[in-house]
Amino acid sequence: MPFIATIAKENDSNFIRNSIIKNGCEKKFEVINVNLSNIGNIKNIKFDIIVIDQDIKEFLIKSNYIYKLIENSKYIVINSDIIKTYDFVKNKNIKIITYGLNKKADFTISSISDTKILVCNQKEIERADNKLLEEQEFNIIIKKNNLKKVHNTLPIFIILSIYGIFLKKI
Repeated sequence: MPFIATIAKENDSNFIRNSIIKNGCEKKFEVINVNLSNIGNIKNIKFDIIVIDQDIKEFLIKSNYIYKLIENSKYIVINSDIIKTYDFVKNKNIKIITYGLNKKADFTISSISDTKILVCNQKEIERADNKLLEEQEFNIIIKKNNLKKVHNTLPIFIILSIYGIFLKKI
C-alpha cells in the first residue's frame, strides 16, 4: 500500500485524499496530512510520495523531521507556483515533479472550460512500475462544484499517474 503525505491546507489535503481514494480503483492508498502538530508522530513513516502544496519555510525552521520525511520518499510533488527552489531536497535519487499554472511546471493546465480541463505533462516521468509516462495532454471531465479546486486536480492526477491510474473525471 503506497503511503502518501500531503503538506497543504487542511481542506486542500482532504480534497486530495478523498479524490485519490475515490479514483484509485482497486489500489489502496494511505494519505496523511502532515502538519507541525503531527509530524513528530509520523517521523518514521516512509512515504512513497510527498505533495507540497504550501510554503514549508515554517516546517524547515521548526522541525528537523521534515528533512527525514523528504529524504526517505521516492517522489516529491511540488506546487511550483508557491515553491520556487527545491534546495531542501538533498537526496538526488528522489524524483521531483512540479505542478502549477506556470509554463515551467512539469504538469500544468493548458485549458479550462465549464466541463473539462486539459492537463499537460511537459516532462517524461518514471512511474512506480518503472514504465515511462511520456509528455502528452490528458482530458479530465470536471464537475461544476470542483472547478474551484482545479489547482488540486494536478497533484491528484500526478499521484494516480505514478501508479498507472489515469484520472478521467473529478
